[in-house]
Amino acid sequence: MKEVSPPNKSFVFGDFRLDKKSQILTLNGREIHLPKRPFYVLTYLVENRERIVSRNELFDKFWDGHDVYDDALRKTVGAIRHAIDDTQKPPRFIETRYGSGYRFIGTVEEILENTNGNGNLGSVKPNLNIDLNNEFSSKSNRQNFPFILIAILLVR
Repeated sequence: MKEVSPPNKSFVFGDFRLDKKSQILTLNGREIHLPKRPFYVLTYLVENRERIVSRNELFDKFWDGHDVYDDALRKTVGAIRHAIDDTQKPPRFIETRYGSGYRFIGTVEEILENTNGNGNLGSVKPNLNIDLNNEFSSKSNRQNFPFILIAILLVR
């Protein structure tokens, strides 16, 4: 059995791609400079987009509990917004919840890639080998047809 390393997760939002493993943010394939801490904060907000991430949580996670002023976080989020061109009102990607924290509100597509034993990078795709004659013989499988069709279209 080949050894498979942990998957490399990338996030696509708008024309941006955030590659977690290589710590690179790109816009239409062109690398966008984003310092280390703003990159980590952006990644964390994207990964936790289903909820508001509190300012205190960000301070604890990225400033190791050191006493820092709100201005440090404000500048970090400002650098992120500048890098992803999210400076207009209303925001496209990062919403500020005054008194609470921040929330990533953009539509995100997660892309998983893994490295096989040869070190080659390959995308993880679902197995879509479907025998249509057998798969749609039962009512429950016919009901799943729209989901299967969507999965096929998304993988292409």
